[in-house]
Amino acid sequence: MKKLILLLSLTLPVFAQQTKVSPDCTLGPGVVSFAGTGNSTSFDNRPVSSSTGIPCTNWSLTWSAQASVTSLTIKIEAAPDSNGAPGTFAAIASGSTFPSGKVNIATSTGYYPWVRVSVTAVGGTGSITGVLNGWRDNADTIGGGGGGGGGCTAPCVVIGPDAPNSVPSQDPVQVAGFDGTDVQRIATDTSGNTKVVGLSASGASLSGNPVPMANLDANAHIIVPTIGTKSVAVSLSSVSGENQIIAASGSTQVRITHISIGMSGAATVSIDAGTGTNCGTGTSTIWGPYPSNTTGFSLDFDASTLFAPAGNAVCLNFGGTVTAGGGATFAQY
Repeated sequence: MKKLILLLSLTLPVFAQQTKVSPDCTLGPGVVSFAGTGNSTSFDNRPVSSSTGIPCTNWSLTWSAQASVTSLTIKIEAAPDSNGAPGTFAAIASGSTFPSGKVNIATSTGYYPWVRVSVTAVGGTGSITGVLNGWRDNADTIGGGGGGGGGCTAPCVVIGPDAPNSVPSQDPVQVAGFDGTDVQRIATDTSGNTKVVGLSASGASLSGNPVPMANLDANAHIIVPTIGTKSVAVSLSSVSGENQIIAASGSTQVRITHISIGMSGAATVSIDAGTGTNCGTGTSTIWGPYPSNTTGFSLDFDASTLFAPAGNAVCLNFGGTVTAGGGATFAQY
């Protein structure tokens, strides 16, 4: 019984920061068995393969050999991840005592995605068996980036010290942006909301690539609302037929956001577009016509906007002689 107790004590790693006894990761003893030089099967230590998402970082290899083995070199080897498979293995710890021995390895700032046991030299004949046990470290010590670590390969999973929706317990890793020259902090207000600042000052000419406000049309397509930055007063005395209220400007497009018209008498009326004098060429109706008992109308187009064809002026077409007045706001570009 005393010998059994002594043998078990040799299998436990001595790490100052480690208090757990039962291993979190194990390779062997069935797969760590050699009759000569060779490699064991590989242990998948990636976070995606762990039920907790935390890989093992501290390792302890124990081994024993038959009396007929006169010398040996046994190693813990590790490899980076290569698209879900081990990359090139390299030794991270080795031992050569026989007939039994132990070797430990700890990585405080990273982890090895793949590990295995390898016997690279053996004297005499006989079997060599072993067990590779691993332990997880505290989640806040596993990052995989710093020097001296185990080499965190892409994708590198970073686990923060605090759970979501909990009060921060340690210094956070700040989120930053790049301005083309320097790294800049992402600014927030006192409530932690991200500050959103436009590229251009209010009233200034457009610069950069702003994020515009948008709405959805009847087909659930995104449309950007038009802001009417121009206005025109309408004053027509004893007129009928087509009468221009907004002039054309090159190949730009008139985009009406609001129009209100009052009339001295009832008549049909429509909003038309065209070129030439009083929209006399290529005339098209873009709104209406209203019926013959109409004495006025008021329209707000908001995001939908009333468009005239490019290069067209906008006119009011009255079906009788009236005096009319009002105004319109629009954009033209």
